[in-house]
Amino acid sequence: MTSTTNTFGTNLNYTFSESFSIDGGYNGTLVEQDPSTKDTTFSSFGLDNHSFNLNPSYSINMGKLDHRFSLPLDYFFSDMENSNSEYNSQSLSYTFSPSYSLSIQDLDLSTGINYSYSNSKADAFVTTRHSVGVHVNKTFLEKKELSVNIATNFGIDSYNNNSNNSLSVSGGVSYRLLEQHHFSLNLTYSNGSQSSYYNFRSYLSYQWSIPPLSKFLFKNKKDVH
Repeated sequence: MTSTTNTFGTNLNYTFSESFSIDGGYNGTLVEQDPSTKDTTFSSFGLDNHSFNLNPSYSINMGKLDHRFSLPLDYFFSDMENSNSEYNSQSLSYTFSPSYSLSIQDLDLSTGINYSYSNSKADAFVTTRHSVGVHVNKTFLEKKELSVNIATNFGIDSYNNNSNNSLSVSGGVSYRLLEQHHFSLNLTYSNGSQSSYYNFRSYLSYQWSIPPLSKFLFKNKKDVH
């Protein structure tokens, strides 16, 4: 049996101005599998995957207000063939996710809203999803040692004449002590209209950042002189 896999891709990044830029890319994978003899139990197999993405973004700086708009678009296509079966499978999906974010420097506040629409088709099975999300982040204290964030997302999934609504809410608090010690507490909650249960999770974390050795070396040299 002989198997060959080829992968290739390209990326695009172009800045038209300080406010407007475009990112994009393409990736492909081609897989071929051929039996060495006609008597082998292995079959001829082929798989083609192709994905495209494009993300134009535009920002507006109004002094102490920063506005940012983005329009990401993703597309994926897959085609699979098998010589031992008359069944060939094809699937495709695309997602459109416009978003807007705002930063207010005087308030040390950032917020944003995003909408996402996705459509997936695998043979005769079709799934669509609409979702809307909002997030807010606020920092406090003189050196911004304390930060609070909250985010929520509501989605509607439709598939084969069925639908499911889902809601997720998350929030967190983090504190930085002496530039090296980081404490954080995070909470998440989610549920769905077709499930009889909900998911709640909380976790507390601590992180210690080791200072660079150069900081101690230079300090010792100063003490010697």
